[in-house]
Amino acid sequence: MGCSGRNTGSAVISLQVNDGVTEAAIPFTPYLKDNETRYSVPEKGRRSTRIPDLYWPKEIVTNNLDEDETEKKDLVKALRPGFETLGFHYFKDSILGSSGLFGKKVAKDLYFLAALNISRLYDDKFTVDLSLRTSTSVYYHFGDIPFECEFRPSKLLSTEERLRYFQVDDHDYWWSLYGETDIHQSFFEVLSIAERRIIRNIDIQNKIRGSITLYSLAMIEKWVIDLFNQKSFEANLLFTPMKPIDDIPIEWFLASETLMLTIFDVSNKNMVYSLASRAYIRSVLDFFFFG
Repeated sequence: MGCSGRNTGSAVISLQVNDGVTEAAIPFTPYLKDNETRYSVPEKGRRSTRIPDLYWPKEIVTNNLDEDETEKKDLVKALRPGFETLGFHYFKDSILGSSGLFGKKVAKDLYFLAALNISRLYDDKFTVDLSLRTSTSVYYHFGDIPFECEFRPSKLLSTEERLRYFQVDDHDYWWSLYGETDIHQSFFEVLSIAERRIIRNIDIQNKIRGSITLYSLAMIEKWVIDLFNQKSFEANLLFTPMKPIDDIPIEWFLASETLMLTIFDVSNKNMVYSLASRAYIRSVLDFFFFG
């Protein structure tokens, strides 16, 4: 495996795949607002803990570390059977910031992710953050990522449907954490409606597929998967955990850090863990996709 990084807006990496070599260029210059700091790739041989926003957006640097784990486990236990009935796969998540993560691959290049969200303002309330992407990233809101690709399910309902399911015309409805069976049943009915509508929306799909930022994130996830499958990664790296995290084998973290050091000569714990988690989730969903 080899690569070169230049301060010209891209990093080029070559991977040995089967008996051929695949080479691709990936942009590293983040899409930032005028008042935000612009980072650049450090020179060869220099170490830095700063990473372009393209790969570690500020919105997800801090996880919900003070979240009540009992509530999280209770919610996942209550909802997991319903998600699995709809074809979702469950992933433990202490890295990406959700209260429970479910996902499935719905097209050759599209992933539908459902991140449970327990309210930190109101007792006994939860919702779900849905996203349709070419990457398995969640809570990434930067660059040219279309705002339409992430949403709450109630926003895709009509006024009549919201009144039917919620008794109020609420565009951001939150369900009761310890609700009765019929409340959770309404949750999955609303989820199914939202999934059908977003997946059938060709205009949004075209925006998602046309996003350079999502393309960049997806390519890096694919490269980590290739490194993992080839067992082509360094050992005893700085941010390798001592044991699996969220049931993700240690080798995924080694592959993640190896790739980041190869492309940018830079790494940090948050970045390594996030990329390892995304690549692992992508590999699992790819395995179970039969489209």
